[in-house]
Formats: sequence, C-alpha cells, structure tokens
Amino acid sequence: MAAITATPKSVRPHVVMAEMEHEDGYRLWSSPMSRLELDSWIFSYRKVGYEVSDYDCSSTCWCVPDYLK
Repeated sequence: MAAITATPKSVRPHVVMAEMEHEDGYRLWSSPMSRLELDSWIFSYRKVGYEVSDYDCSSTCWCVPDYLK
C-alpha cells in the first residue's frame, strides 16, 4: 500500500479577492481566484479608472481558520 502525504501548506496556492474603487466612488469585488488570475483582473480594471482598495484571502482559502468559514 502506498503512503498518502498532504501537500504542505507553504506550497498550496492562496485563493484571493480584491475590491476595486472607481474615482466616482463605485466599488466592486472580484470573485475568489488565484493570485495570477487576480493580477490580470486588477490590470483590466485599472485601465478603466479603478484602483485597488482592498486585497485579501477569500474565506474559501486554506489559510483562513475554520471558525471564520
């Protein structure tokens, strides 16, 4: 029988989200995604006048304690 090992937390990808704010005050959140996907999403919104107002791990990320999920 083969041994089963878990992926160490240090190499698991984080699931992140960002809140963007437009100069007129409108805000929107991204969906949960990888950091690479989020960087692309942020770039697309910055081209039309948005700036990042918040950036954090999603509640579905492995690093968030169970009592917060």
